[in-house]
Amino acid sequence: MTLPSQYPDRPTPLLDDQFRPLTLGGTYPCPLCLQGQLQAMLLMEVFSCQRCRHMLTVDLPTQQVCVVDSPQTIRWRWTGRAWQTVRSATQRITPTIGWVAGGLLCLPAALVWVAGYIFPPLPAPPGELPFSTLWTGLTVMAHGVLVVWLLASYYQLPIYLAATLRAWKYSYLS
Repeated sequence: MTLPSQYPDRPTPLLDDQFRPLTLGGTYPCPLCLQGQLQAMLLMEVFSCQRCRHMLTVDLPTQQVCVVDSPQTIRWRWTGRAWQTVRSATQRITPTIGWVAGGLLCLPAALVWVAGYIFPPLPAPPGELPFSTLWTGLTVMAHGVLVVWLLASYYQLPIYLAATLRAWKYSYLS
């Protein structure tokens, strides 16, 4: 059995576990919580997860779903076996993002190091790191966490989004 003609750009393998098109009659794994199952709601073109209770609109011609009950608009494309995050052209890594991330990491650490070099604290005992070096390392680590958080939210990484939506859901419902 081959795929229907409404999917001309897709390969035509057998319709077993290799490729299943997105239809309103099927069940699919939830791309948000990664644990539940998506099923169509009655009389609507919307999927609902039985575990996390999120609603996702369905676009059957493009084989995409979009979450509607979240402050962030997130899209996924069904590949026939799994979900793939759909990124817009504005979400590609650009040199500007690299320069901003590098500046957020290096500039504060450089300021701390220069301050420690110009105004040295008390000398460190032998075998220990000077306080200014330790403080510079902590500054790099703290700003590194901030850069990773900003990049994860900008590029909508699935694990980050699942945690964010779960936290938003619990804060909203309580």
